[in-house]
Amino acid sequence: LHHHDEIMSDLLTRAPGTFSRTIKGIQTLHRCGVPITVNIVINAGNYRDLKPYTQFVIRRFPFIDAISFSFIMCGARAQNNPAMVPRMSEAAPHLKEAYKYCLKKKMNFANPGCGVPTCFVPEFYEYSFEYQIMKNQSPNLRLSMQRNQTEKTKLPVCTECVFDDYCLGVWRGYLDIHGTDEIKPVRDGVVLR
Repeated sequence: LHHHDEIMSDLLTRAPGTFSRTIKGIQTLHRCGVPITVNIVINAGNYRDLKPYTQFVIRRFPFIDAISFSFIMCGARAQNNPAMVPRMSEAAPHLKEAYKYCLKKKMNFANPGCGVPTCFVPEFYEYSFEYQIMKNQSPNLRLSMQRNQTEKTKLPVCTECVFDDYCLGVWRGYLDIHGTDEIKPVRDGVVLR
């Protein structure tokens, strides 16, 4: 479910009727007792609306288990339409507001592996899928996972970040579109648990 407004949602999915079918599908899954995580793919058409989207989802579906906030993958489809890829630095404040609202309403949420890198939302690092996975690995396995990552890359500045050992980097396609200037290491202010 990529927007809380039916018209915007159908525009983003390029599939008329997707919004209403998704709403019905969520309700059907709930009636069947299936655990539900609602996923939104953050893009240029919805990043400013993350908090209202979150409010809508929690109000409409208080029974769901979580909201997952993905970021648009910068593969071939996004590279053909780079205008759909917002700068993470512009999306991050809106994402933080959505996270705060989730906490206020006691709704579980996640920043999955395809989410915004932790350096953009450092105060919410514990909700990062990468952090959760990487913190439980040995240093050698973490390094191996980072080296074997093909869709993401680490920048030299990443070695200065407190999350360096717990992050797989930034989408290569994202850097092709927006460059590296907004990638800033988190050096202090965060005590990892």
